[in-house]
This record gives sequence, structure tokens and C-alpha cells, in this order.
Amino acid sequence: MSREAFLSAAKESIARMRKAGSEAVIVHHNDADGLSSAAALQVALSRARFAVQRIPLERVHPPIVARIHDRFPSTILYVDLGGRAAPVISEANRGRRFTIILDHHHPERPTDPRVVNLATEFYGLSGEMDISAAPQTIAELRRWNYGVVFLFTDFPQRLWALLQNIGQPA
Repeated sequence: MSREAFLSAAKESIARMRKAGSEAVIVHHNDADGLSSAAALQVALSRARFAVQRIPLERVHPPIVARIHDRFPSTILYVDLGGRAAPVISEANRGRRFTIILDHHHPERPTDPRVVNLATEFYGLSGEMDISAAPQTIAELRRWNYGVVFLFTDFPQRLWALLQNIGQPA
């Protein structure tokens, strides 16, 4: 896939998230990468006046994911996990709420149209060689002084530029 495909998917996801309401649940990996990414995303979403809850997980367990999708009527974001489990997440969601997966691990396609997988590997960046969750999230949030404007304006373009420059000399 291409930069244009990434930008289009990210913009569409942001618009869909805003239409879904002002609450969000961040389900994230319980390691340093997932914790730091989720914390940064929580700050940004809170500044955008989203009410945010976080749920740390070791991995995607179908019964746990089903309970999360049964309990929370808001947008659900999976951060640093879920890319490979997109079909499991889709089955748990059953078309009920908008769900975004932000992951750098080997992805699979969701089977539910209300689940979007923005895994970096779908856009030409290897999660093993090119990127991990925390650096991309933290670097972008620091660049804009932890502001939230990036989520709703130029974030997709800036994120793509950052991802393309990972590993390049400063």
C-alpha cells in the first residue's frame, strides 16, 4: 500500500471516531511500548474532550475481548496489540461500535466493517524492522507539545513523514 492509502484510512478513521461520540476505551499491550503509547494517546484524547478509559492486556484473549465489546458502547482503540487478532476483535464487535487497531505487529484484515486495522505493515513499514508503537506515538505528541490538533487536522501527514524518517540521521 501507499502513503495515500494510509492518509486516507487515517483521515476516515478520525472522522468516524468523532462521529461515534466523545467516549473512548484504549485497550493496550501491558508492556512498556503499549503502556507509553496508551498514556500518550489518552492525554491527546482527553485534551480533545474525550472521556477515556484504559485496559491493559498481555494479549488478545477472545473471552476478554468479548467482555470489553459487551461492556463499552464507545469507540474502542487497540494500541500495540490486536493487529493479528483483527478477526477475533471483529467477531467480538459484531458491528456494534467503531473500533480502531493501531499496531505494528503482523496484521490480519478485520471481517467487521466497523473495525479498522491501521497496522503499519499494511502501509509498507515492517513492525519488526522499521517501527514500534511508542516511538511513533511519543515523537509525534512531543512535536506538537502534547496538543490534540494533530488528531483532527494534519496528524496523518505528519505521522507518515515521521514513519518514513525512522532510522534516518537527524
